[in-house]
Amino acid sequence: MANPEQNNEENSFLTIASLGAIIGFIIPLIMWALKKDNFSDYTKKFLKDILNFELVLFIIVILLGWIPLIGQLLCLVIFVANLIIAINCCNATKEKKDYSLPINIQLIK
Repeated sequence: MANPEQNNEENSFLTIASLGAIIGFIIPLIMWALKKDNFSDYTKKFLKDILNFELVLFIIVILLGWIPLIGQLLCLVIFVANLIIAINCCNATKEKKDYSLPINIQLIK
């Protein structure tokens, strides 16, 4: 399902935020903070969802990092899963399609 509200500038921001999510929540946070008032509701929601997803992953990784070996292996699995999800999210933004992230806990409203 294509989103007619999304223009090329918004699409570029979503692509950058999606790819930036590979390395953590900082790039989606910057994108959301800078442009949350200038974009369509769809783009604001998408950026907020990416940011919330990355914040939840960050909290999980911090908690798992304290568990020797198994926690660190799970962190590696989470990193690989995040990489795959970020690439899928980026492809969805390029095609202007909706993408639903697997974890949708709203830390930022």
